[in-house]
Amino acid sequence: MTMPSALSPTVRDAYLARLGVRAPRLDLTGLRALQRAHLREIPFHNLALLANAGRPYAPPSLEAIAAANATGQGGTCHLTTPAFAALLRTLGFRVELIAGAVNHPGDHLLALVELPDEGPHVVDVGNGHPYPDPFPLDRAAAWESYGWRFAWSGRALTRTLEDGSRRQVYTVDPSPRSWSSFAATIRAHHERPEFGPFFASLRAVRMLPECMLVVRNAALTRHGPLGPSRRPIGSQAQLRRVLTESLSLRVELVEAALEALARHHPALFDASAAVPTPRILVAFPTLGRPRQVRALLDSLEADRRASEVAAEALEVLVLDNRPEGAPPLELPDHPFAIHRRSVQLDALARERALDLVPASARPLSIAGARHAIVHAITEQLGPQAAMDRPWIVWMLDDDLRFTQLVREAGVPVERHVQPLLAQLRRLWRERPELSVGLSRFCGDPPIPGFATWLGQLLDLERTLVELREGGPERPWGDAARHPDQPDDYYDHASDRVDAGQPFALAARPETPGAAVFEALADAWPSMLDGAHVTRPLVMPPEPPGEPLPPARGGNVALFDLDALFAAPFPALRCSDGITTRRADTLADALSLGGPWRREALPLYLTHGRLPDDGSSPSPMRPRASEALARFVESQARGIALARARQARVSVAEALEARRALHRAGFDQIRGALSRARAAIEGADAWWWSRGDGPQAAARRLLGSLSLLELALPSHAELARAEAPIAFELEDFARDLEARASTWRRSWWKAGAPWA
Repeated sequence: MTMPSALSPTVRDAYLARLGVRAPRLDLTGLRALQRAHLREIPFHNLALLANAGRPYAPPSLEAIAAANATGQGGTCHLTTPAFAALLRTLGFRVELIAGAVNHPGDHLLALVELPDEGPHVVDVGNGHPYPDPFPLDRAAAWESYGWRFAWSGRALTRTLEDGSRRQVYTVDPSPRSWSSFAATIRAHHERPEFGPFFASLRAVRMLPECMLVVRNAALTRHGPLGPSRRPIGSQAQLRRVLTESLSLRVELVEAALEALARHHPALFDASAAVPTPRILVAFPTLGRPRQVRALLDSLEADRRASEVAAEALEVLVLDNRPEGAPPLELPDHPFAIHRRSVQLDALARERALDLVPASARPLSIAGARHAIVHAITEQLGPQAAMDRPWIVWMLDDDLRFTQLVREAGVPVERHVQPLLAQLRRLWRERPELSVGLSRFCGDPPIPGFATWLGQLLDLERTLVELREGGPERPWGDAARHPDQPDDYYDHASDRVDAGQPFALAARPETPGAAVFEALADAWPSMLDGAHVTRPLVMPPEPPGEPLPPARGGNVALFDLDALFAAPFPALRCSDGITTRRADTLADALSLGGPWRREALPLYLTHGRLPDDGSSPSPMRPRASEALARFVESQARGIALARARQARVSVAEALEARRALHRAGFDQIRGALSRARAAIEGADAWWWSRGDGPQAAARRLLGSLSLLELALPSHAELARAEAPIAFELEDFARDLEARASTWRRSWWKAGAPWA
């Protein structure tokens, strides 16, 4: 008898559970579903063969192989296709094992399934290639998957390579074979180095809905929508992380193979040096903030020189998101190439069709601008992405600078102390398993201004108390008056109103109180626009010993181009005209579980707010409190969408929790504002008796507090903005994952992974 033996019910059920298939149909549709599930869930690799290291080998039983595959083990052809054939037979398919010829007759194992209506089909789930469908015997077929192109003649399989040449993969002999008849071939693969390719090289493949990961010796290649992108693997530790983290291979298999590789292939990692150093594309949209754009580009040029990056290895993409009819955008000249593109509203047709962003004129919302920059990057890199030299994409906002805020004598000062481009390249080479780097911020936190007001008002109160008690002549003293917790700048850290302990304004220890008071009065108006007077983010003197918390805002380095398409940035315009914010947070939640390892990196850029720069509603504008109430509600709705996904709670529950937090926050802001005003107005305060200068400073502070008080939304204004729209958000979120998946697949021009 040549048919593979049937599996036990226990192994059959475990195997099907691994594949995620229930009650498959016994036709071509059912066979295709099983084959695709197998390719996705059971990896191809030669780890066990390498670990065997030429020792005598006895092929295991099909039952044992199937049981191992039910745990996700995988392997080469003899550890995948025969057990899959046994599963097919157990389910009721008519199936035989057959042989293919790659280098020698019969050195590849396949299965032949006889379908009642569609005829005989060849099944191969053990070659490390994307074959999503069975091949019809004696009939031609062609397909493209993950960008790989194949042609099947009926008895032979060929692949068209990237340079257009064609290579035969194997030929097939459809004569039925027994499992035991392959024993000699299987032993030859394991015991004779000259018999096949698996002694001489490491191979591992993982096929995923988003991309295909291929490890060959000292390189990881990711096959995504923009073509293949290659990362070097320079050490055993790097290879271990790639195999166990990126490809999710079993640790014990990886360790055994690495030990054998170290003995028999000591020069394996020498080839990693052949992978070219990546070019870098810095991309950002701009609302037309010329001072900030110039500062960003000028500081980038300084960093390029400090990082010793050649001008031709750095490019900048500026996406013009200004209103229609705006005057020409003036950009400084620099040695690196600067590409300008304007937002094309029709480019977002796919996002609008999928209900991911609302229709909008320029300037686009943050969500629209994020999608537009992805389109612009794709167009910019499209002709170059498949070239031999890889790319790193650094996506930024236009109000960042390639500098760092550090403390000198207790005072924050802006310096260039990190060669960021050099560090980015180093991370790309040393961390091949890392796809997305969430970089850090100095200066003003990248969050709306209202979420920093409480902490700064508490700081103002403490500073005024210390100034009043110390007098105008006493040196300010303690230089350590600054926060040391990463989220102390954020009033809503951990989803609660908690501004932490108050901190006095930082100044040099020898500065007299009168000068500190003048500096406080001069700086305080900027906090209305989101600047941090008392709690600027400062780069720590030493790298943190523990993992950094998630970064906020637009400062993301993409080491793999397929990470561009990790998730869309969804936003909904509700029936009351309010559009949800926090699309970045929702996109982050949607990308979890995908093949993109993310990590917060100690790469710090300075973020700076300017008056009325569009970051949040300005208190200087008419009806500021009403505008802020609607802005805060848009924040609450966006956060509710993200929290509902992250915490698996209802959108209505998450929305009410956020609204309650904002109401409580504004109540506390009013209390802190009243106390700060009382501290300034106190009759015993020395600044009222020190002449025109201190008195003018006190009046400036009071004027800023009055503006802030006018901008605070009342409970009634907040209530008017809080429309009963939870059902709209629930409806928007219901099939968001499916729409995100469709969006990812839409970026493949051809050869998309199967659904």
